Amino acid sequence: MINTESWLIAYSFLGLVGGYFLSKISPEEMKPGKRYFNYGKILLLILMILAGIVYGVSYLNRFVFISAVIGLFLGLYFDKIFLILALGLSFISENILFASLIFIYGLLEGSVKYKEGFLWKEGLWFLVPSVLVLLFSLTSKIDADLIISLVIGYVLAYAYKLSFNR
Repeated sequence: MINTESWLIAYSFLGLVGGYFLSKISPEEMKPGKRYFNYGKILLLILMILAGIVYGVSYLNRFVFISAVIGLFLGLYFDKIFLILALGLSFISENILFASLIFIYGLLEGSVKYKEGFLWKEGLWFLVPSVLVLLFSLTSKIDADLIISLVIGYVLAYAYKLSFNR
């Protein structure tokens, strides 16, 4: 039987697929809408940070703070947002809000970056960590607050980069 986390991972991934096909259906709308898509992505990243804080982090200590700082540095130098979002979704247990935000972000990202091969590369960066976390039950072995704070720090830095690199 498929558990709730598996359905949420599939649902979130379908946003990336939907955005890719949306860009194929209406390519003439993508160029003028790119600026608004980028604004939407920044807004969604900020909402993901808030959802992570509200639903993910249950306590604050120095390790959670250090994890967020590490996430900030990773976000500045590492551009695999779907890898980090997959980790966040895997460790925020059964949260439809976070999954929906990733779905909408995937729609926007898939629409803006509609190059050949993008869907497979980003899809693998999203699906592989999600499946590994589920298969090896890592959510019971790793402190979720540390991973969520890492994700929050990363997403904050990534939103900062997106807002200044237009």
